[in-house]
Amino acid sequence: MFNRKTLPTRSGKLQTAQIDDYNQIEQLSYNVRVTENGIEDGYGFERLTLPTSALSPEQTFSLNATQIYGLWQFEWFDNTANVDKYYIYYMNENREIKYINILSKKTIYVTNISLNSYTPSCATFRINNDNDMIFFSSETDQTIGHGGSGKQVFENIPKFISGCWHGPYLFLVTTGAANKLIYSRSNIDIWNDDNTEEVVIPDVRGGMKKVISVNDNLYLFYEYGIVKLSLYSTDAKVAYSHIFNSSAYIYPNTIAKCGNSIYFLTSEGIFSLEGGQVKKLAAQSEYICESNSKACGECYDDKYFLACKCNFADGKTIGEENTSNHQNNALVVLDLKTQKFSYTRGIDIVSLLDIKTPQVQKLCAIFRGNSKSLIGQLTTDGKFFGEQLPKCWQSKPLDFGSLDEKEIVEIGFKSGAVGDMSISTFDRAKSIMLSNGQPQSVKCKAKVLGEVFTLSFSSSSSLKISYPKIKVKHFE
Repeated sequence: MFNRKTLPTRSGKLQTAQIDDYNQIEQLSYNVRVTENGIEDGYGFERLTLPTSALSPEQTFSLNATQIYGLWQFEWFDNTANVDKYYIYYMNENREIKYINILSKKTIYVTNISLNSYTPSCATFRINNDNDMIFFSSETDQTIGHGGSGKQVFENIPKFISGCWHGPYLFLVTTGAANKLIYSRSNIDIWNDDNTEEVVIPDVRGGMKKVISVNDNLYLFYEYGIVKLSLYSTDAKVAYSHIFNSSAYIYPNTIAKCGNSIYFLTSEGIFSLEGGQVKKLAAQSEYICESNSKACGECYDDKYFLACKCNFADGKTIGEENTSNHQNNALVVLDLKTQKFSYTRGIDIVSLLDIKTPQVQKLCAIFRGNSKSLIGQLTTDGKFFGEQLPKCWQSKPLDFGSLDEKEIVEIGFKSGAVGDMSISTFDRAKSIMLSNGQPQSVKCKAKVLGEVFTLSFSSSSSLKISYPKIKVKHFE
């Protein structure tokens, strides 16, 4: 018979640490969002849904395509009916342009436009002051317009990579290695050398990539710089000033307008442009790779959405990262109000589109890989077309105010997760299974010794964790 000995209890001072901002202590996260309630499911995508009329509920829409290469929105004013009409245009695997009436999803319309390029440029212009048209152009295609009068080929219009209205003038950036910026107030269908002007800008910073109008300001983006343009009404001449010169490449498809501001990605991080002032954002993501030739961006709901390539440096492969030819692997979301990031990992996005109509507002995307035939719309359920994305959140090393040895006694929080919580130190770790699918209070008896700790949560399904209270014993 053995006599049980009571082991001596080490005396210490109890501390209750309240974590009230997961963002401040975050080391790694993906497929989750940090909200005022704690950790919640991240952004995902589901099949596009559209209403069949202005008052009808939305229904899932199927395209019957094997791959979608391009996605654009076109707003056309119907002079006969005296109403605005809204369409989504897309390019299928045969390089055919088709479109959908956003408020009448049952029909897929054919434009009879077949292009040579899978990556045409697109812009919306007005012909003869009253006929809105959507234009497609590339280095291998003539400029083609489509609108209420059907398809039109404009052989006189230069092939372009970007275009916009600014005041009464239409500006186009032409294609080619020696591309140029031209403009005119004449109807585009009668453009020629006599009624168009070229903006000559010396000391350029690489090739021209995009021209964009924001309120009274007109900006021309180069590969390595930005020029602000001013148009004098007295003689229709354009003045310019270099407002941003950089050794970092500007990724043109990431340039996105949000209110009075423009956001874009360079090989040195995310920048903003407002009122002629360019600033590198204080909030930067350490995961975004320097090389991001296929990155694209869009602004929606006061957030900057950036599809790009990230290096999460955790030795794992998630979703489309398992395919050898993926171009992007993440959707980086920057909340422009809070300057906080969240990441959807394991998806390969080709392009993003912010759909805006009086009845429908949503962010859409098209993809590479297994979802290349679908148009997706943004969700907040952490799923990718019905499949749960694996979720992870991990803290930075936590010392709770001292580097002395201490014990994590208990962690209390509300959980609606099926997954794992892990508390680890330099040489040991303890994992606790979370199995409650409905939100309820949880108190985990941790009893982990160490000087510095890492807290992490993971799940292959839904993950909802409130802000925890952690009881720590500091030994005397």
